[in-house]
Amino acid sequence: MRIYPNSKYAARFCRAVLKYLTRSEWLTHQHRDTLSSIVGHPPLLSYLAIADGEAIGRVQFEMTEVCLAS
Repeated sequence: MRIYPNSKYAARFCRAVLKYLTRSEWLTHQHRDTLSSIVGHPPLLSYLAIADGEAIGRVQFEMTEVCLAS
């Protein structure tokens, strides 16, 4: 099955993939994708760094470490 950027086809892709994933696998993928998205968007990264009282580089390093571990 091909992956199309249109949301019309993305739902079909998701349903096909979700058949083969367990709940824990799906949660792992969601968690990893969320963390990598935060690392890829500097405003979100700086927001979390300020909220945690940490340096931006430290938050980025910790999130990347978690992404690679899963």
